[in-house]
Amino acid sequence: VILVSHSLGTVRDMCDQAAWLQNGQLKLSGPVDDTIAAYSYSAYDIPHAIDDYLRETVSELGPLGWPVSDATHIDAHGGGIVQGFKGGAVTLPRGLPARRVTEPIRTAFNDEGGIAGPLGWPETESSSDSDGSVRQTFAGGTIVVAPNHTYAVIPKR
Repeated sequence: VILVSHSLGTVRDMCDQAAWLQNGQLKLSGPVDDTIAAYSYSAYDIPHAIDDYLRETVSELGPLGWPVSDATHIDAHGGGIVQGFKGGAVTLPRGLPARRVTEPIRTAFNDEGGIAGPLGWPETESSSDSDGSVRQTFAGGTIVVAPNHTYAVIPKR
C-alpha cells in the first residue's frame, strides 16, 4: 500500500518507511521518523540560539524531536522566542536562559495561555516527583500534572 499525504502525523502513524518528494524529485527515503525529521528541519527555520540550546542539552534532556512550527516572537513578559517541537517547545526569554516545556506540562501550559498568559516564561526544566507527577516552575507559578493527567496551577505568592 502506498499512502500519499501532506499530513506528517498520518504518515508517521501509518507507515514504517517514507519518501520525501520535492518538485518531482526524490529528496530522501527511509525510516519514517528520519524522513519526517529531515523534511521538518528543512521546512522550519530554527533560530541560532534555540539550535545551540538543543545541541547543548540533547544528551542531558533527551531529544525534543523535529520542529513542528516556526519560531514565534513573543512581546509578553519582556519578550523572547518560542518554537514548537514534536516533544514540546523551547522558550528563549530575552536575557534569560532557554528552557523546554514538554508533555504533559505543555498541554496545561497552553490551557493557561502559554507564554502570553499569567504564568510567563519557565524558570526551571520539568521534573518528576516521587508520586509520578510532573512539575515545572514558571515566573507566575508552578504547574503540577498528576499521573492521571489532571493538573493544578500553584500561583507564586
